[in-house]
Amino acid sequence: MYFTSPHSRDTNDEVIDVVSKYSCLAKQLHLPLQSEDDKVLIRMNRKHNLSKYRKIVEKIHYTIPEATIFTDIIVGFTGESDELIYNS
Repeated sequence: MYFTSPHSRDTNDEVIDVVSKYSCLAKQLHLPLQSEDDKVLIRMNRKHNLSKYRKIVEKIHYTIPEATIFTDIIVGFTGESDELIYNS
C-alpha cells in the first residue's frame, strides 16, 4: 500500500515510525520541497524551516534506510528573486 506522507509540517517521528513498522506500507514518502530559504518559507506561511526539513529527511534515512523520498518542487514564489535568495 502506498502512503503519500503528509505535508512537511505534519511529518513527525510518529509518522515515520509507523511507516517503518508496517510492512504493508510502501517505503516511499512524499515530501514537498518548496524553498531552501527560511525567509521565503515564512512568507509562504509554512510552519517548518530548512533545519526541520533536514531533520525529517535524516530521521527517514536512519529509521527506514531503504526508503525512497520523492517530491514536488515549487519554483518561484511571488516576490522571490535571485537577489533575495543569494543575499539572505
